[in-house]
Amino acid sequence: MTQEMMQKMTRKEWRAYCKHMKALEKRDKEFPQRTSLEEMKELTDWHLESARRNNKSAEVLQNVALSFFVVSGIAQVVAIVFIILNAIYH
Repeated sequence: MTQEMMQKMTRKEWRAYCKHMKALEKRDKEFPQRTSLEEMKELTDWHLESARRNNKSAEVLQNVALSFFVVSGIAQVVAIVFIILNAIYH
């Protein structure tokens, strides 16, 4: 931050800026940045495995939803047939 910017800031803005910087420093201490190539590869492998699991879950849910859709369609056809038969025989 330049000297000009610091002079133009109000006291309230300066306090907010300092608070923000302290929060960033605290975050960096608690969660240091991963820099090694092995750690990045490990994260990538974990994300790929997670994506595969999510794909399988999505596929299963899609099949379940399709099954319920088909069953509800059949139930509607049966209900319409019963309504028609009821209207004919009464």
